[in-house]
Amino acid sequence: MVRYEFGDSERTILEKLNIPMAIYQFIDKRVVTLLVTDGMCNSSR
Repeated sequence: MVRYEFGDSERTILEKLNIPMAIYQFIDKRVVTLLVTDGMCNSSR
């Protein structure tokens, strides 16, 4: 399976979200992280 790639503007908007969220894809029997939002990175603070 081919790894999904976000467009530059899409990625920028999604990464700046304050909602804790991560997007994953299952590729070759492995889970691969595609994107993590700022809300997820700052959720423990």
